[in-house]
Amino acid sequence: MKNLEVLLRKNYKFIKKRIPMSKDGIHFITDAEEFNGVVLVNLINFVGALRRQYKAKQIPIIFEFKTPNIEIRDKLVYVMFECLCYSLKKEGRKVHILWEPKDMITTQGVFTSPLRLLSDTVYRDEKSYISKFEDDISLTHYRKLMKVQNLKSNYLGRSIEDMAYSLKLLGLSESIIDKLSEVVEELVGNAGEHVASDCLVDIDVTTPHSRKGELEDNANEYIGINVAIVSFSETLFGDGIKEKILTNTFEAQRYSDLNIVHDNHMVLVKDSIDDYEEYFWNIAALQDKISGRRNLDSTGGTGLTVLINSLQNEAYGEYCYIMSGNKIIYFHKDYINFDENHWLTFNKQGNFFHQLPDEKLLWISNVYLPGTAYNLNFVMKKGEDS
Repeated sequence: MKNLEVLLRKNYKFIKKRIPMSKDGIHFITDAEEFNGVVLVNLINFVGALRRQYKAKQIPIIFEFKTPNIEIRDKLVYVMFECLCYSLKKEGRKVHILWEPKDMITTQGVFTSPLRLLSDTVYRDEKSYISKFEDDISLTHYRKLMKVQNLKSNYLGRSIEDMAYSLKLLGLSESIIDKLSEVVEELVGNAGEHVASDCLVDIDVTTPHSRKGELEDNANEYIGINVAIVSFSETLFGDGIKEKILTNTFEAQRYSDLNIVHDNHMVLVKDSIDDYEEYFWNIAALQDKISGRRNLDSTGGTGLTVLINSLQNEAYGEYCYIMSGNKIIYFHKDYINFDENHWLTFNKQGNFFHQLPDEKLLWISNVYLPGTAYNLNFVMKKGEDS
């Protein structure tokens, strides 16, 4: 996967202490109750250290999660773990995983993940990991690594058509499929056109679940539609529009207005939000009719955030965000509002020019993600999506 090594390089902190080797291999052991960004960073540091210390690739690497039914923070976390294992398998290393993930509606896809080939005693098949990572379609799962060299042809269009057909077989409605297809097509296209990188797309549809606090006769009425889209690059999501605005390489009025908003926000924020300017450029890149491409002024985004918001409004629960660098912006449906000039405000005041985005939407990740990733979880009532 192109630029995957950048993820490892950006997060690795040199460890002088030698990692011990047991009789059966080199162990990473954690007793964390949740598999989250902290654990993921520790995993990356472990891999960086063992690469330096152990050149012999026949030594097994064992990732051992001690907590029974460990909760996985979200889909993107385990997809990033998949990428880490993929880098090791591409090197020809042996990888085993010892764990019992908890079955949750937002992360049930881990049980059809390529990780199963490294962990399940019945289905363990290390040799197939690379092929399953790059391309896997099942009754509940669609995954494809869309490589940048193929995106210059009509490969993307054909891939989206194939994805739509697969989602139809998974039982999703035409409305949901159309919206998901548009979201994926724009994100993959952006990865290929803006940062010249591969894009990993993973979608799973869960078995029916019940919601907490619901009566027993309403049990098993909800399904999860879970999406992770990842592209690694030295270029961050907002870098293109940042360069365009700060170097005044634009002519259209909408970019001039965005320049004014930037200046307003820099005055408003003072020191209240650390590194706010990085959040600003990401939010700017999410705006309709804005593009970071050098020779494009008057057009740009096609309403990606609005499409996501439309899916959120159909859901009974949702957990959606974009991550670039170590900055996370949550898409909360109560805050995705347009002002009178069709700017997304990310605040309840509905004012982009003179109000900052709500701080609850802006988070910092323990993991630095070079490039851009989306985590989109939607809980739908069974029957209403079909």
